[in-house]
Amino acid sequence: MFDILITIGSKDFNKLRFMINSIVSNIDGFNKIYVVSNDPIPDDLKPDGIIYLSDSIIDYDFNKIKVSGRVGWYRQQFIKLFQEVTLNDYLVIDSDVYLNGPLKINLDNPTFWLGENQNHKPYFEFMEYVFGLEKCYPHSFINEIMLFKKNIIRKMVSDTGLTRDGLFDLCVKEINKRNIQSGFSEYELYGNYVTKNYPDLYNYVNMKVIKYHKNRSWTDDEIKETISKNKYSRVDLISMHTWS
Repeated sequence: MFDILITIGSKDFNKLRFMINSIVSNIDGFNKIYVVSNDPIPDDLKPDGIIYLSDSIIDYDFNKIKVSGRVGWYRQQFIKLFQEVTLNDYLVIDSDVYLNGPLKINLDNPTFWLGENQNHKPYFEFMEYVFGLEKCYPHSFINEIMLFKKNIIRKMVSDTGLTRDGLFDLCVKEINKRNIQSGFSEYELYGNYVTKNYPDLYNYVNMKVIKYHKNRSWTDDEIKETISKNKYSRVDLISMHTWS
């Protein structure tokens, strides 16, 4: 049994019901869906059957992060990695995506779904400095979806010799020192840690992802049109980013 975890910001609120519909239609066997938001989600945009939580589920002052305009962006990565509300196995899905076909989840023989191959150097510098972890796989782990296991994350924290809050303080210190907009990736960290320490646990499967972006919020009609024109394609996942 596994849970699904979604972190969301206000710019993606109207995408949520489309996303949830795609999850329910294409993923079997999950227990609960948790949605974590910093801002209240309007009632008319909240699908039924979902557990809604504040992003205060982690007791840590993320306002210690001093990178201008990026506290929320970094906070949601810590939530994805270190929350304690889900079952041991939990599937993280970004809030601005739509699953365009069935996705099979095998907890005993899980999969890393690989999207676009990225090579953002600051992510790997952060991993090496804080966790002593080098890039261990030739393809990027950054995608809009990843299956995490809490027992592995707890071992990753234990390996540092720090308490959870001690690790958070070290991470925040490094984030502030580097002072860049994108200096840490939960997906790269977990994927490379697993590859190094549990090399036979996960499969590595390329996923066909199509990405769209706008420098403003999406309208409902634009979301529907994008879903409709890709419905019968071989695309596995549709990403509808809002860059602001």
